[in-house]
Amino acid sequence: MPDIRLGGAFRDLFSVDQNNVPRFRGDDQVRLTYGEDGKPMGLEKSGERKGVFGRIKEHGERSRQTDTAKSERQQNRAVIREFIREIRQTYGAGAAAVVSYELRHHLSKGRPLTMHRMERMLGEAYQGMRLDLSRNERRIAQEKGMSPRLMGGYVRGHVRINLKTVPSHTSQDMVDQPKKLSGGALSDNYKVRYRNPDGNEVTKAVKIAHPDMGLGPAGELSGIQKGKLSCMPGRALGTYALSEKLGFDLVPRTTMLECEGRLGVGMDWVEGSTMVREEEILDLTDDDKKNIANSFNEGWFDPRDEELCKVKGYVLEFGENMIQVDGLGGEPRMQPEVVGVRVFKKVAVNMGGDEPQLRRDLVRLQLMDSLCGQVDRHGGNYVIQRDHTGKYLGLKAIDNDQSFGSKLTHPHDITKGWVDEEGGEHGNMNFHGVKLPMVVDMSTKKAFDEMTEESLRDSLKGLIPEKDIDSAVLRLRVIKDHLDKLEQSGNVLVDIPGREDGLDCWSDPRVGRLLGGPEDSYWGREKQNQSEDGARDFPLPPVPQQVVGEQVVN
Repeated sequence: MPDIRLGGAFRDLFSVDQNNVPRFRGDDQVRLTYGEDGKPMGLEKSGERKGVFGRIKEHGERSRQTDTAKSERQQNRAVIREFIREIRQTYGAGAAAVVSYELRHHLSKGRPLTMHRMERMLGEAYQGMRLDLSRNERRIAQEKGMSPRLMGGYVRGHVRINLKTVPSHTSQDMVDQPKKLSGGALSDNYKVRYRNPDGNEVTKAVKIAHPDMGLGPAGELSGIQKGKLSCMPGRALGTYALSEKLGFDLVPRTTMLECEGRLGVGMDWVEGSTMVREEEILDLTDDDKKNIANSFNEGWFDPRDEELCKVKGYVLEFGENMIQVDGLGGEPRMQPEVVGVRVFKKVAVNMGGDEPQLRRDLVRLQLMDSLCGQVDRHGGNYVIQRDHTGKYLGLKAIDNDQSFGSKLTHPHDITKGWVDEEGGEHGNMNFHGVKLPMVVDMSTKKAFDEMTEESLRDSLKGLIPEKDIDSAVLRLRVIKDHLDKLEQSGNVLVDIPGREDGLDCWSDPRVGRLLGGPEDSYWGREKQNQSEDGARDFPLPPVPQQVVGEQVVN
């Protein structure tokens, strides 16, 4: 590790403690001194306990126009430039960038920049040097100007830094404050607007996993390991990469990005409706709610387990008190008191018409999920898009990180359960996948025919562990073999001559029968859910407004 002490004019201002952590000496206001050649050579005290750059704010608006105030601001800027230069030389461009941004922000507000604040920023730079990163990762991070704070996010999120995972946007690109979204048992979710390099704006759905979390029960059962091998963001990026490789365009553009100093996964915002939504049950009696609340208070469930509460359909309201509950065979423990409860039920949403493109896209999603080992593709994890007339526009898969588990060596392993030819049991009741489809079209089969094991490995390399990639290769082999058998049996649809989009073949009544099974078709599964639950109407967007003359009309 290089010498962490700054050199140049700052060589006497910083020291290291017994743990080799950089510290400031004193809390005095300082200014640069210059040698005969005009270059900075050191620092000298210019005031007592004023902070390293002086408290500009205390001069007031009038004194800013005085020669003294102007001289002090010039001194401040000179110290800043030299400090950033030394940070860049010692800690790299990323550390210099975050220090420069913070200093400019504070000076623009007329705020004092004290020794304490500078010590904190220097400490962040130091921690960046101590991160468990390879030489190549550090090189890429410096070339991309990553701050130490952002580099630490990669380490904590178990994401390797490479050209596939560099952030597309940083906090400095944010247009306004993030809007917090609902949910979030394993992560914090936001809707954020960013500014692209070309000046245009883009809205992102940002997912920031809680520390050492992001891995749900289904993902863990599928073979995703906890800790350094979890690589949850990489699994979302890998799903997007394979969707693009297959040419299906079923996943919104997915990248790593920064949101208010935290590393997350960003996905282009998608308007539309999922196939499941939650509705509050309003006809519960007070006794019903009391019994549910008591079940948590007595330790039947831990109310801090937000995911379990969500599965049960409960939204709990907590008091400020802590109560002791039985430890269910272990030691008694303290947990928040539940003072109220609301109960929700999940209801299906009607997909709408039986459009050929919707049928095709659901089959493609089904095959892509089989390849990715996606175990959490229930009706709430994809969005169907329609215009105000109900016309189908497209389908997008969301929440894609519970995928690529190493235990899933066969596509049918993502289902709730199946038995192979030798009587072996596979799948799990916690999974939401289905078996391979009984019908595809020629363009879909061609996309898989053209995907080689080498190209699959190349798409996923650097995103997930090698063991998980090996399992994906095994699933690809089974899928290819299945599609070959479908072609031999006449269940690979051939495009009808004269139709450029090749979708008429999906209108055949025989296709509806082949897609009708809820265990081997997303289409069949959703149709069954809609018939059993009494599906709600698809929520269409409002009619777009048009300006005619000086009037806005619908």
